[in-house]
Amino acid sequence: MNRIPLHVGADNIFVDRDGHLWTAAGPIKYKAVLHMEDTRNLAPSVVLRVEMINQTHPAYVSEVLQHNGTLISLASVAAFHDGAMLVGTVMHNLMYCNVVAF
Repeated sequence: MNRIPLHVGADNIFVDRDGHLWTAAGPIKYKAVLHMEDTRNLAPSVVLRVEMINQTHPAYVSEVLQHNGTLISLASVAAFHDGAMLVGTVMHNLMYCNVVAF
């Protein structure tokens, strides 16, 4: 087992068909709490992809999405398939986007 420092409160890990890990998070904890108390308080979101060399060794972590919360607030899950990504939130939204950088 290896530890992978992500420096965010990662939530709900998705494993894609190539074995890479995808996770979403609210990177600023106090803004996440404020958003859960009142969804009018926006919270930033981040989606991270951990590329794996094999089942136990990560190669590197890529930031796939970072947003201030106006588009999607407090992301909690990200799933990737065939160049498309779905990002869900704790409170209300689901975002679909094409991923062109991988």
